Amino acid sequence: DITNCTFTAGRVEDIVREKNFKKPDLVVVDPPRSGITPKGIDILSRLKPPSLIYVSCNPATLARDLGRLVSRGFTPERIAPFDLFPHTSHLETLVVLKAARRPR
Repeated sequence: DITNCTFTAGRVEDIVREKNFKKPDLVVVDPPRSGITPKGIDILSRLKPPSLIYVSCNPATLARDLGRLVSRGFTPERIAPFDLFPHTSHLETLVVLKAARRPR
């Protein structure tokens, strides 16, 4: 039994406000094709989980959002593409990001 994990579906900005998360160890986001809203990026940068997993179905919005996340202190550690829909232009991508450690 897993007792220290919460699974929640919805927009980042709505979930964080409703659930009053303090300091998660890991956040997994799987946004729609439009990507994460600017407000959602701001909230993730304030939460600053040590690890962030981003699952994307749109390479263009993934690139945009990664730029925003990197500028706020996250570093992509691993990127893996998945061709779940062969012979189409659709591509799923999983990115593992780590939050930069603050100097002491």
